[in-house]
Amino acid sequence: MDASQRLNFPKLRRIALSHFSLYSHETEVDEEQREGVFCLAGANGLGKSTFLAAANYAITGVVPEPERKFKSVKEYYQHSLAFAYDYFTGRIEESDRESASVLVELDVGRYRFKLTRGLFEQKELRELTVLGREDPNSIVFDGSDIDGVERHEQYIKMITEDIGVSSFEQFTFLQHFVLTFDERRHLLFWNPKVLEQALFLAFGLDNSLATRADSLRRDEERADSRVRNTQWQATQARNRMKDLKATAENLSSSGDDDESVFDQYEVLNKKSEAVKRKSLSLEDQLRDATLKFAELSAEQVSLRTQYREEFSKRLSEGSKLAHHPIIAASIADKQCGLCGSEGSEVAKEITTRVNAADCPLCGSELPKGPRNTKKKLETLKKLDKSLAENKSKTEQRALEIERLKKHLETTYGQKAELDKAIRELEKRNRALLREVLDVKKGGIAEVLKAYVEQIEKLEKEKKAHIKERDAKRRELKALQKKLESAYAEAEEVFVPQFRTLAGEFIGLDLDVEMQNTASTGTTLILKVQGTPRREQHQLSESQRFFIDIALRMALVQFMSNPAADGATLYIDTPEGSLDIAYEARAGSMLAKFVESGFDVFMTANINTSQLLLELASRLRANRMRLCRMTSWAELSEVQVAEEHLFDRAYEAIETALGKKRNKKTTPKKTSKKRTARSRKAKAP
Repeated sequence: MDASQRLNFPKLRRIALSHFSLYSHETEVDEEQREGVFCLAGANGLGKSTFLAAANYAITGVVPEPERKFKSVKEYYQHSLAFAYDYFTGRIEESDRESASVLVELDVGRYRFKLTRGLFEQKELRELTVLGREDPNSIVFDGSDIDGVERHEQYIKMITEDIGVSSFEQFTFLQHFVLTFDERRHLLFWNPKVLEQALFLAFGLDNSLATRADSLRRDEERADSRVRNTQWQATQARNRMKDLKATAENLSSSGDDDESVFDQYEVLNKKSEAVKRKSLSLEDQLRDATLKFAELSAEQVSLRTQYREEFSKRLSEGSKLAHHPIIAASIADKQCGLCGSEGSEVAKEITTRVNAADCPLCGSELPKGPRNTKKKLETLKKLDKSLAENKSKTEQRALEIERLKKHLETTYGQKAELDKAIRELEKRNRALLREVLDVKKGGIAEVLKAYVEQIEKLEKEKKAHIKERDAKRRELKALQKKLESAYAEAEEVFVPQFRTLAGEFIGLDLDVEMQNTASTGTTLILKVQGTPRREQHQLSESQRFFIDIALRMALVQFMSNPAADGATLYIDTPEGSLDIAYEARAGSMLAKFVESGFDVFMTANINTSQLLLELASRLRANRMRLCRMTSWAELSEVQVAEEHLFDRAYEAIETALGKKRNKKTTPKKTSKKRTARSRKAKAP
């Protein structure tokens, strides 16, 4: 790949989350990324990985699905689109679903893209503006006059052209598998299929070769699958020939003379099972939501009862005896509520006794004023707040229940349609086979003849599929040869880049070597001290993770247009896998990548690790920005009790950055609830 064919990768310049209710204390987040490192530092369980996923979702409309196997670039994009809906469900409150959005600003070559995407609108954009970078006031494209779908399509067209890839699916692949190391912990070195596509994009003569290789690889796999299917069907037919009685019962499973029946049946059953799993999951979610709604409703009844009791106590203790219901009624009706005596004199006598200093019933001295009024008022306020919070949660669950019921109803409908299609396919197949048996007057001989014909046909089909598979393999092999030649030319630049970065981390002699085998295709073999490490278990976890990050960095360096601004690498830092000897070295590796003109958007835990300290001391405040997120959401009891440790670690990093924390200008955001919890946790 010469300089003219290299890519203008996007550089993230801003990300803003709106109505992002996962962050309960900071639902509106707006962060800028300058040149260098933007580090989102927080505690366990606060949503650091979600923040990174939201950035990738804004850029591509896709959230990577952890368990999805990569088959092809196009299929990965198409089949991953729906996962974002499930990913953000549960992270976003029901009342925020329609308004929740993520905005990003990206520098790509000569332009700056500003786009806003709803969290449940994968193929739409709420806003799209493209500006010239030399003159920020020059608007290249304004999407305000078109709808969300058209904005998304225009964004796909423009950013694909500006980056220099063949398709938006190709860019999504690069963004998720090369530019991002996230909580999936996906490793390029040990996934040959993904690595081969990355290598074609990095070292191929042009990106169309990568597209063709990707298509050939998938077509070859499909043809090979058809070879196995026809072989299986032929074997089944041979087995059924051994038992003619079983033939009549089992023929229906082989399908008619069109092999597509078998494929249709398999596809329909897979879809039916998938919808069934989805409906079971929705039923579980609905059951949980309904149970939670019932619990909240019961809690609300209890809170209202407590409120009435406390209000009644305050009213009775903070008022005169004349306000007592029996006395008030007796005076108003001029009739004693105890003995029934009537008349104006009765009312006057009751009034006189009530206004006396002693209780008219027991003779006890009455209090001079209201008792515990302030305390009871505080109790009423707390109960009122609890009732309001309960009401909000109850409404959220009601919205969730309504959405789940609608979704479940749709899923039930899909399942019914699929099951109907399966029954009809089985019925048509059985009818055809019964007709064959009825027409054949020769009985067993005719059935055997039908089997022989079926097997001959399957064998012909298998040969055709083998021919197709081998043709795809030959064409793919030719492309792989071109890739090997291109890599040989690029090796002098790429391998030293990788060695420099990976060596900064591991401190050992490393090398990579391209190999091409029938089983794995074109791949890179990692060598440590001259010894190949083909299996993951041949390296420690931390070595695997950070060497694979080094591979991504080297690929991005090599693929990036030297005339452009570099790229942004997204890293959900796996610092928990590091031992103390490698913490600083990992930070040094990241710093070296940034010093070569690239950016890093990373997440990390606030701890005593040397990784962030090394990064901070190398890059300083002008090239590293630390964003603390411990005030964004509710901390656990343990975290609240030890929050001073976060402060200490955070201040150490600030010191390494070369600046002092200004407590007046950057006040610590602490909710009243957290303050109360902290006092409770620290109480003896």
